[in-house]
Amino acid sequence: MPGLSIFTPNKQTHYVSLKFGFYFHVHYICSFTLREQIYGMNEEGIVTRALDRLKVQTGITGDWTKLDQEVDGALDLYLATAKVHFLVEVKKELRDYQIPVLLEMANKHDHFLVIAERIFPALKEKLRTNKIAYLDGAGNIYVNTAGQLIWLDGQKYDEPEKPVTNRAFTKTGLKTVFYLLL
Repeated sequence: MPGLSIFTPNKQTHYVSLKFGFYFHVHYICSFTLREQIYGMNEEGIVTRALDRLKVQTGITGDWTKLDQEVDGALDLYLATAKVHFLVEVKKELRDYQIPVLLEMANKHDHFLVIAERIFPALKEKLRTNKIAYLDGAGNIYVNTAGQLIWLDGQKYDEPEKPVTNRAFTKTGLKTVFYLLL
């Protein structure tokens, strides 16, 4: 059937006719941003990177399980003497306006942990003040449970290398190429 064809992520197709009897075929493709595709910045990628960095720096390992509930998942951290189970909220970058929601979630759940690709120092202090455990993409961690206190801070973030671009096709580069051709 000719018309406006929209492909949604769940593979449904929609046809829409437009004015004057013209029909257009349009594809709607849902995808991640380029940064998310290259660096795997979805929830799974954030958790995997944080756990890998934590293992390299401290030897602490963990098992992540994605949940379809109020929280994003569950994490079992294997410490030297015990296994601690956390319900986890995953964020790409933690911001100040998200703190009240995290406080509410931490009050609902006994062992609650926030995993984020980047947590700024002022927010880390707020989380520690409110006794909320956190883990970031650099491997910095704060966990304060009964009998266990783990606090590692000061690890630097690994910034991914930006791809080298060809400067000949920038605005100035094209002017130079055009000048050389004349």
